[in-house]
Amino acid sequence: MLAVGLLLAAALLAGGLRYFESHFSPARRAAELERENAALRAAVDRDRLALEMEKATRLELEKQLGELNDKLKALQAELVFYKSQGQARP
Repeated sequence: MLAVGLLLAAALLAGGLRYFESHFSPARRAAELERENAALRAAVDRDRLALEMEKATRLELEKQLGELNDKLKALQAELVFYKSQGQARP
């Protein structure tokens, strides 16, 4: 009976050790962290690229807005001129 108990204890110990090694070993945890780190780096790179594209788009839109505002001012001045010419005629 004692031998069976010792065999059972040894089997449980071996099974527990395997379970611990497969689920909690430092090498496995390090590999998981490396995979997570790689995924996070990829996300950062993707977000950095998206931010750079957004900045470039914003700068281009600001440039276009400035050009359109300049054109609007010129057209408004032209309109004021034409209106003043129309009022001067009897």
